[in-house]
Formats: sequence, C-alpha cells, structure tokens
Amino acid sequence: MPVLFENSTFLQRAFDQLSHDVAANDLPVVMMVAGGGISGTSKTHLGIFDQV
Repeated sequence: MPVLFENSTFLQRAFDQLSHDVAANDLPVVMMVAGGGISGTSKTHLGIFDQV
C-alpha cells in the first residue's frame, strides 16, 4: 500500500488530481498531511485549502 506524506502547502496543487486518480482506480492509499490550517509559523506557506 503506497503511503504519501507531504507538507500541505506543497500538496495543494496536486491533491485534486491525486484524490481523483486514487478514487477512480479504487486504490488503497494512505495520505498523511502535515502543517494544515490557516494559523502557522510561516506567513508565506499556509495550507488553507486542506481537504484531508
């Protein structure tokens, strides 16, 4: 089973395509995302579009 771990900031652009590919092919994938939310320590890297 593939496991994906990524900072939510860098996953935002790929998440939509990734989630559709996983769902369309009924794949068992674990996605772990860190650093989500609108409050964080970095003013330039916020994961405000988290869907996980």
